[in-house]
Amino acid sequence: MTSVAAVPLQSQPTVSLQDFANRGSREAARKLRSGGEQTELAFIECSYTLTIAPKSRWAKFVPLPAAERCCGAKATEKRLVSNVSASVSAGHVLAVMGPSGAGKTTMLNMLTLDPGSGNATGFLTLNGHPLTPALYAQHCAYVTQQDLLWTFLTCREHLRMALDLYRPSLSAKERETAIDDLLDSTGLMSCQHTKAGNMFFRGLSGGQKRRLSLAIALAKRPSVIFLDEPTSGLDSAASAKIMKFMKEIAMQANIAIVCTIHQPSASVFEGFDDTLILSSGRIAYFGPAAQLAQHLKGVGRELPANANPAEYALDVVNA
Repeated sequence: MTSVAAVPLQSQPTVSLQDFANRGSREAARKLRSGGEQTELAFIECSYTLTIAPKSRWAKFVPLPAAERCCGAKATEKRLVSNVSASVSAGHVLAVMGPSGAGKTTMLNMLTLDPGSGNATGFLTLNGHPLTPALYAQHCAYVTQQDLLWTFLTCREHLRMALDLYRPSLSAKERETAIDDLLDSTGLMSCQHTKAGNMFFRGLSGGQKRRLSLAIALAKRPSVIFLDEPTSGLDSAASAKIMKFMKEIAMQANIAIVCTIHQPSASVFEGFDDTLILSSGRIAYFGPAAQLAQHLKGVGRELPANANPAEYALDVVNA
């Protein structure tokens, strides 16, 4: 499949993500704090290369440079993500999809400034400014695949603690008002006094835990929220409700949402504004989710009647 870009992104020379992030300015932070710009997260020509140690009996005991000199062993490089460019603006949900091994998790790790031991290159910007660790900490939130909640704290207690950490300047009255607003907007008011629970102690349902994790992220008042497999462990109905909820939150709070998802159902797919489909680390499609079927038809892979566009597209790009 050929790549499609809904938003044109200018090509630029390769540079380390870390080096690029270090170019951030205080002016960027000032503008974001003042709300003077419409939030847009863009990642431009992002690549990720992993160095694989040589298969040698000495590789386990000798550092790689020494092994190369004395044993002639050579390391190999594997590119997990190759020249991926996309963007997402406030009020929109961007879903990163692809079959297993397509590079979804690697891509998300790069966007959250956690590239690991590999070599990450490209440009990552927030409102046109380099996304530095300082800007990320202030304006971005990350919701992991597993809900990291305290078993014996209620929804209200979770949010009170989050607000104490993220917005300590609030007065007691302002904090309680903010908690009520978060509970109401995330649909958790009816279970505000229910403990989170765990596998041994019954508490919130899977869908309610996902909503609480999102509410904790929203307590930070971020410009961008990243989510890793937000529908993991949920049934199809709960997954569809979570995606609908995420779309509503993105519009109401005017934030950009980026999530990875493995194989969404048709009802879940409807919750996406844009989608980025990866295949072997490369872009197979980037653009409005509603135009995916039209794009498939344009490349000679017309969507069968009553088929799920997401599932069919993943079948097409599966290596």
